[in-house]
Amino acid sequence: MTSDQRFANSGFTMIEVLVALVVIAVLLTAMGSLIAVSTRSTRSFGLYPGMLQAGRMVMASVADADRLYLGPMSGEVNGHRWQLDVLAFDSMGLGPLQPISWRPQTLIITVKSSMGTVLRLETVRLQRRDGE
Repeated sequence: MTSDQRFANSGFTMIEVLVALVVIAVLLTAMGSLIAVSTRSTRSFGLYPGMLQAGRMVMASVADADRLYLGPMSGEVNGHRWQLDVLAFDSMGLGPLQPISWRPQTLIITVKSSMGTVLRLETVRLQRRDGE
């Protein structure tokens, strides 16, 4: 065997090197997108306490309100936009409620951060009927 034949079979071909580079590029791209998703999730999770506090502030201000009328309200608290939707309570087909002096209302508070993260709080509030 000559020295040229011995060196002709050793090493990688150009195709093998290109395939290895493509595999490495695909793996690095997948790792990069995984890191980006993880970073976004961590950042939005960090916004959660501030958004929850803004929602609680809106809920506390609603608790002091004597009358809430059906429909939406909106505003801003601590740099977070909020919207309050006041809806008639859905009794889920239980039939007409007995005549009582309280009217249940569904309150939906939606808080949105400057980054677009959304927090939604739902509760039921009892409001005294008019004239009572």
